[in-house]
Amino acid sequence: MENIFSLLIQTVFWYFIFRLVMWLASAWNAAKEEQHNEIVTKFNEITHIVKKEYIDGQEYWFDQHDDEFLAQGRTQEEIIDKLKSRFPDHYFFLEDKSENVFRICAPNWKVEPHRVG
Repeated sequence: MENIFSLLIQTVFWYFIFRLVMWLASAWNAAKEEQHNEIVTKFNEITHIVKKEYIDGQEYWFDQHDDEFLAQGRTQEEIIDKLKSRFPDHYFFLEDKSENVFRICAPNWKVEPHRVG
């Protein structure tokens, strides 16, 4: 009888230890997932794939994902100047007809190759 009682106590003890470890692991994973989601959200906020429109000699830039207006101007330099003041810490990606991708961002705010198609 004493052995059965001892076995029962050990089983209950290990059950609670196991549940505690599983709860800690679950809480750790939830915290990591939340941190990951915050990083992805921030990345999406500061990264723009540019969609261009031309109307009456003006070039208009919009975010391809949500159609947010980014800037407008007669030249690319004029648009980049506006982007610098409005979005100082953002990244902009442009694609040409050959599927080359170019990046515009701080500190130099120049159109630089990002990926050659």
